[in-house]
Amino acid sequence: MAVIAPSRDPRLLGYAGAAVVLVVVALSFGKPALVAAAAPFATSLAIGLRRRAPVDIAAELTLVQTSIIEGDSVEGGLQVTVPAGLHVIARLDLGGVWEPRWPAHGVAWQIRADSPVEPFAVTATGWGRASIGSVVVESRAPGGLLTWDTTIELADRVRVLPPAARVRELLPPPDSRAFLGAHTSRAVGDGFDFAEIRGFQPGDRLRDLNWRATARTGDPQVNRRHPERNGEVVLLIDTFADGLGSLSITQQRVIGRAAHAGWAIAQLHLATQDRVGLITRGRLVRTLAPGTGNRARYAMLEALLDVGTAVQHGQADRVDLTRLRVSPAALVIALTPLTRTDLVDDLHHLRHTGRSVVAVVVETLDLLPTPVDQADATARRMVAHEWRLQREALADEGFPVTTWSADTSLASAVAALRRSQHARMRR
Repeated sequence: MAVIAPSRDPRLLGYAGAAVVLVVVALSFGKPALVAAAAPFATSLAIGLRRRAPVDIAAELTLVQTSIIEGDSVEGGLQVTVPAGLHVIARLDLGGVWEPRWPAHGVAWQIRADSPVEPFAVTATGWGRASIGSVVVESRAPGGLLTWDTTIELADRVRVLPPAARVRELLPPPDSRAFLGAHTSRAVGDGFDFAEIRGFQPGDRLRDLNWRATARTGDPQVNRRHPERNGEVVLLIDTFADGLGSLSITQQRVIGRAAHAGWAIAQLHLATQDRVGLITRGRLVRTLAPGTGNRARYAMLEALLDVGTAVQHGQADRVDLTRLRVSPAALVIALTPLTRTDLVDDLHHLRHTGRSVVAVVVETLDLLPTPVDQADATARRMVAHEWRLQREALADEGFPVTTWSADTSLASAVAALRRSQHARMRR
């Protein structure tokens, strides 16, 4: 609840000025008729200033869903509590990723003191952790010359998940043993995934002792694990953007598209028990250690939601970037729009230190504004040509490269990258 002090209506000074001028002129020139002319203004001032105390205004938001997919709608209700005797108009000032769905006249209502919950529905046009926005309340007393206006931020946040993109082919890490089996073996041995606890036997390593189980049973107990039969994949997402000011809508969509592709590829590799990690480089810096299973899937989603939320709010991490720490056996999948070449230096460093690196170039030409004249069209062709040269240069330097655009399947892009990777491995 907010306590709102009144502010002047623009008419207040006009009415007061007119009344004072008429009274002064009447007294100066001895014309009583002018006093009568000032009477309506004085009366309006007396009536309009009867209510001058601060008022309490509260807004409560209820949401039917708190987790949706990008492109879906979330339904909710808004209840604004106001004192009796005020004319109040409340409207939702939606955040950047929301568009009103209904009511058709927009998310604005006339509020009474006994007003019920006003229903609404909004559609998510982006993903991340997104607040619905804020409530703008404009209120005044009937005939009043004071207003009580405020903006109330809504704390409720919705997890907007990226839509699913089907990817049917894996990119095999160079040192992967995925050919031994697509999933974790039922056998036990050296590895990362826990299998069982059993009694100590001759030949077991002391570092495998489970001290809690040993203390509980009184006999030495050891942990057994599934052998590691799958590879390690690290997603390297390019979040570089021009400048460090607020991100434009186009730049937000560029970064969001790269993150969306990363999430789709991560889901596929996690489903086959690959260990998947995440590094975002550039404007937003996030690091997630490689992991597998549902825990890694949820951690990956939360990390990407952090990226989506930061992108929506135009945030930037002003930190010094250190060299990437990636396992020598990992496959690095770089997702970059190549709007800047900063990430290329990282790719060269990784390859020079023995890592296997492939690149998915996220095409973003469709996000540029529609040309309005010949000059704009020429500039767009120049941008497209520069982007093509950068991609070809990356391929000429020995990196397996494919391109993904919004109107093509991500599965076909990954399949092309797989073929390119195999061809280079044969050479």
